[in-house]
Amino acid sequence: MKLSIAYVKWVLVFVAVNIQFTFSQQSVSWTDMIGLNVIGNNIQKTRATNIWGDAGAASNQVLNSNTDGWVESTVLEVDKARIIGFSELNSDADYTTIDYGLYLRHTGQLQVYEKGVLKFTAANNYLNGDKVKVERVGGIINYIINNNIFYTSTIVSTTSLIVDLSIHHSNGTLNDVLISNSFSNTSTSGQWMSNGADLYFENSVAIGRSSVVQDYLLSVEGKIITQEVKVTLDGWADFVFENNYHLPSLKDVEIHIKENGHLKDIPSAEEVKKKGILLGDMDSKLLQKIEELTLYTIEQQKQIEVLKKENRELLLFSKRLTQIEKILNNKM
Repeated sequence: MKLSIAYVKWVLVFVAVNIQFTFSQQSVSWTDMIGLNVIGNNIQKTRATNIWGDAGAASNQVLNSNTDGWVESTVLEVDKARIIGFSELNSDADYTTIDYGLYLRHTGQLQVYEKGVLKFTAANNYLNGDKVKVERVGGIINYIINNNIFYTSTIVSTTSLIVDLSIHHSNGTLNDVLISNSFSNTSTSGQWMSNGADLYFENSVAIGRSSVVQDYLLSVEGKIITQEVKVTLDGWADFVFENNYHLPSLKDVEIHIKENGHLKDIPSAEEVKKKGILLGDMDSKLLQKIEELTLYTIEQQKQIEVLKKENRELLLFSKRLTQIEKILNNKM
């Protein structure tokens, strides 16, 4: 049987497309899972609550900086709120910390939220069986439904990204979640590495907890023991000894303590319980109080010396009076 050239070309294109499809996607390996159950590529919220922040996860795989890739999911329900997309870091399980999020509302609306801010609402609702996708191509983030781009982010992305998700409603699902094979488990930004005898990690680290505290590189839930801690600061409290420093009077200190229950510039017990303290900043403030106390002590010592001198003069005067009295008594 003689085959036409057009037919042969069609077969080759069909094979090429299917080979590309077979090798262009992979399953997600999840970490930092909270309130979820994962079976294969399907995810379901297990908690009975209908709130944000108590059910989420992030991918172990990383989309390296300046690399193209995507994450997709197939819709199997339209009455549960959930969001999936990309983040630079997994701060927590809430949707407001997802950098680029495709939001499936429980009303059927399809929206885009970036770091908790509504960016776009699609004209048409999503339906069961729809396939939604968030992709990065050349630093541009696209939001896609059924292979059609419905919104393009105005924020350029060039850094490493992970898949990040959050589910609001109990039993809410994200099904058939897949990522492109450009995601890597061996990213230099997501692994411990060595430099000679030194071990280092370029991202933030959490110990004893599932995520790091925002804006901190190391978060430890528990006690730390060490022989020494060194804190570097730009400033210190020696300004107290400068000539133009206004030293509060002890009366002012007393009034502040009575009114506030703590020293001025020192946080209250309630503030410390709520916010904690920064060691370097607190040491500087404590040193300021010690230096102020030293100035009070020096001033008090000066006053004591004056009082001692006056007391000696009074004693001498008293002795002279006693002697005069004796002389007068003897003459009478």
